[in-house]
Amino acid sequence: MSGFHSLLKRQIMKTGLDLETMPDDMKKLLDLVSNTYTEFDDDKKLLERSLDLSSEELLNANIELKETERLLGKHNQVLAKLIRNESYFLKELDEVIKEITETTASTLGVERSSVWFFADDKKVLKCIDLYNLNYNLHQAGEQLRVAEFPEYFSALDNDISLSVYDAINDSRTRKFAEHYYKPLRITSVLDVPIRVGNKYVGIFSNEHIGKKRRWLIEEQNFVSSMVEFLSLAIEKKELYKAETNLHKLSEAVEQSPNSVIITDADGKIEYINNRFTQLVGLELNEINGKALSALNLLNIDESEYDKLGKIIKKGGEWKREVSIKSLSGGFYWLIATGAPIKNSENVVTHLLIIMEDITQRKLFEGELIRAKEDAENADRVKTEFLAQMSHEIRTPLNIILNYNSLIKFEVENYIEEELKLAFSSVERASKRLVRTIDLILNMAEVQSKSYHVKYKKLDIYDTILGVIFEFDSLAKDKGVALIHKKSTEQTEIFADEYTVTQIFQNLVDNALKYTIKGSVEVILYSKYPSIICIDVKDTGIGISEEYLPRLFSPFSQEDTGYTRRFEGNGLGLALVKNYVELNNGTIEVKSEKGKGTTFTVIFNNTSQAKVDLPKVSDLKKVLFN
Repeated sequence: MSGFHSLLKRQIMKTGLDLETMPDDMKKLLDLVSNTYTEFDDDKKLLERSLDLSSEELLNANIELKETERLLGKHNQVLAKLIRNESYFLKELDEVIKEITETTASTLGVERSSVWFFADDKKVLKCIDLYNLNYNLHQAGEQLRVAEFPEYFSALDNDISLSVYDAINDSRTRKFAEHYYKPLRITSVLDVPIRVGNKYVGIFSNEHIGKKRRWLIEEQNFVSSMVEFLSLAIEKKELYKAETNLHKLSEAVEQSPNSVIITDADGKIEYINNRFTQLVGLELNEINGKALSALNLLNIDESEYDKLGKIIKKGGEWKREVSIKSLSGGFYWLIATGAPIKNSENVVTHLLIIMEDITQRKLFEGELIRAKEDAENADRVKTEFLAQMSHEIRTPLNIILNYNSLIKFEVENYIEEELKLAFSSVERASKRLVRTIDLILNMAEVQSKSYHVKYKKLDIYDTILGVIFEFDSLAKDKGVALIHKKSTEQTEIFADEYTVTQIFQNLVDNALKYTIKGSVEVILYSKYPSIICIDVKDTGIGISEEYLPRLFSPFSQEDTGYTRRFEGNGLGLALVKNYVELNNGTIEVKSEKGKGTTFTVIFNNTSQAKVDLPKVSDLKKVLFN
């Protein structure tokens, strides 16, 4: 201070300036003032005036300097506190954001401080947190459509920060005025874009209420520092998430039940997982850097390795079954899948091969093939046996029947009536045996699914008339009325003629067998659209309620043992049910012990396609209500 003019020294002392801590720019200014004092030392008035002006400037400069120092100190203190907080980056991101909005609002003394992130491919800006200082309240969820505010977003895209003194009238922000700024009495805003790396991810907004506010450069720098801190927190969170995912992926690959090999783009091995080591007995340090093809780890031809390399380099996928020799000397069967690993520039950098162990599946497939061959062989033997049995039994029976008829014809005029009955017994027993053979063969065809169904248009009433004609003499011999009725002209169905005939032969035969007196009626009707129904109704012995659930089971009879009253092998109704289903029909039975039985068969008369047919009980409601 010794080099300054005496008047200037006095003024410096009044203002309280400290030359030791004074900035260099201020010292240069004082040098100029001191020189002015010296030049005009003879003019007292001019010196007095210069003194007054210099004193005022110095006082204002000192006030501004101290205010700047205060703000910088406050800002640095806040930032230092955040930096020293080791647990800061361990918090969830939403907690970090709330702390930043609270800290910024209280430090700057602004009413509202908020963080916004882009969403939906930057078409929408979504509020993650908005802190209201006066109410100490956090809010979120508000959204802005980017396309509606082009000037605002363009300015933020190009500038480091957006410092707006008059938010209502500024061209960059005035589109917010009517619906946002004015209702909330916002006058000035300080907004800074949030960037993570080179990616523009959002906006940090600070909104002042009351008298318009000019944002100091120190305040702008502070907000920018808070944004950098937020960006760092986001990067840390993303890095932590990536590391966590990488760790999970690494553990998953290492502990995978599938074998994994990773090579570079030239096929040199860089990684094998634990499962592959267990499989082949090789550690990574033994084969690291060696060519996959040279080691022939996949046990395939050289040409296949070339093919694998070409496919992968083109970005394609390679897949095939391979067998690898195990430590025990045996072989593992594997499904090997090769795929490229690409970098951010879509360049293939590595080859990934995943191998699924299918050894057990292969063994199981082998067992299945052998079982299939055994089953086919057994089926062939069964078919041959049944055909042989049919031939060996039918041929003698036909001879017996023929000679029985011939002998009866020759001697019936010379023998007694009692002996004539013997011929009838032989004929009846032979036919029973032939029918049993037919049922067994037919059931075998159905169960082995070797019967070839031949669907065609069929007049079901003609089929019924044929069956009635066939059993007419038997009915007359028993004294049972065999009646047929028709109440519809819709008699055509799409079905297999042989199996449909067998259905009604068995049902009528059973009805006559179990009817001692009364009648057997075959009734055809159709009042439900596209549906034809046939009832086979008798006045026979009926069926007990307990036995009905087992009625259609093979070899099942209500009366069993040698004391049973009626002949039969229990195959007829089982075959009937199978034949009905082959023709896309349904069958139901209603019976009461001692009062007779009614079987109802329902066919679709439109096509071969299977349809959901109505239950008989539902059908009766339609027909008779």
